[in-house]
Amino acid sequence: MFTDYLNTLMGINQFYLVLIIPIAILMIILIFAILTAVVAHKKGRNAFGWFILGLLTGPVGLAIILVALPIHYYIKSGDDDL
Repeated sequence: MFTDYLNTLMGINQFYLVLIIPIAILMIILIFAILTAVVAHKKGRNAFGWFILGLLTGPVGLAIILVALPIHYYIKSGDDDL
């Protein structure tokens, strides 16, 4: 009786390991990439490039764009025609 319970429990664990956990990890990485792209867009930066960086680095890319200055800090004030 206990072995049946263990086999059932092991089957559930294998299901989570094989299917649910990788999907959850991919969703978390995708969320970090989207957040990175949104913050980059709000700071006037290339959202697609930062999305790719967010996909590759996850929370590190988000942390980098959060501390990065908006792009208008790097443009001279006399260059208003850009």
